[in-house]
Amino acid sequence: MKKSNLKTSPGTPPEEENIVPFPAEAPEKKPQKKRQRLTLLLTILINVLIVGYIAIREFRGDAANAQFIRLGSVRWPFIALGLGCFVLAVYMEYVKYRKMILATEGRDDRRSAFECAVLGKYYDNVTPFGAGGQPFQILYLRRKGFSAGNCAAIPVAGFMMLQFAFVLIAGVVFIANRNVIDVAPAIRYTAYLGLVMYAALPMAIVFFAFFPRGVRAVVGKVTGFLGQLGILKDAEKSAAGVIASLDDYVVSLKVMSRRPHFLPKLM
Repeated sequence: MKKSNLKTSPGTPPEEENIVPFPAEAPEKKPQKKRQRLTLLLTILINVLIVGYIAIREFRGDAANAQFIRLGSVRWPFIALGLGCFVLAVYMEYVKYRKMILATEGRDDRRSAFECAVLGKYYDNVTPFGAGGQPFQILYLRRKGFSAGNCAAIPVAGFMMLQFAFVLIAGVVFIANRNVIDVAPAIRYTAYLGLVMYAALPMAIVFFAFFPRGVRAVVGKVTGFLGQLGILKDAEKSAAGVIASLDDYVVSLKVMSRRPHFLPKLM
């Protein structure tokens, strides 16, 4: 048998003879503020260039008929009202998330509430079908140190409150101002169809909270029928995904309803 060439000192334990120490890992460098600012500016610049390119392509054909508008003829009060509506919408989103963070985490975090609200709206407008808002909000809150349950409950409940509020406002407008949608039959039918489609998810969540077995049966039948038509490849998997999503929404609303009259205040 071959002998080991490693020499050991008399006082070295046997298990420590062939241990080779690894070099110490260098500590990870924190991202510098300058790099973060440059990344932010680069992102804004890319977005501006994309919007400008699309605008030039869209309006190039109408350049010959374009007319310059004098600054004196611009109705600045309407522009100011439009900007005011934008500021008010962002502020109300901030207040909503601030209240939810206070109700779930027991602490007032204004910065996280504002950044979470703005982050959600940004990704709602840049991702297809507005699908990116909630996942990025969950990731942001998780990095801020929020608990796993509240990270999911806060953005989902915020999205649901927006859905409920929109359906409520649309219903009031249809009843109180019918002449707006009676101008053309196509507009009226499109408005009614859009309201039904938009209200489908909130209504499904409400029914699932009170009648879970009935909703499960309906979802199973619908997905099974779509599977027979060949629209869905795996009807059982699709049904399980729908039920899981509805269950997440219900859990989020239950978390927010721990305080009395909290959900109506969010509305």
